[in-house]
Amino acid sequence: MLIINPERDLWIAVFEKALEDLTREKYERDAWAWFRSSDKGIGSFIWVCRYLGIQPTAVRRTLRQSGFGSIEKSAVTLV
Repeated sequence: MLIINPERDLWIAVFEKALEDLTREKYERDAWAWFRSSDKGIGSFIWVCRYLGIQPTAVRRTLRQSGFGSIEKSAVTLV
């Protein structure tokens, strides 16, 4: 049986859009700011990860190791 969860789908879309924005020069800086943020409020990177059952540090490590985006390569240290 397929369980539909529109709220979860929304937050998955937010997460996917942030990943996509890392590859777009116009939005790259803002996307990195979102991924680096320590904010825990609704809609923040940490909040979305927790909602989706994803470890924020694992995502950040994976992004760092994959070399996503020029900002990460040159100036950003993800924790």
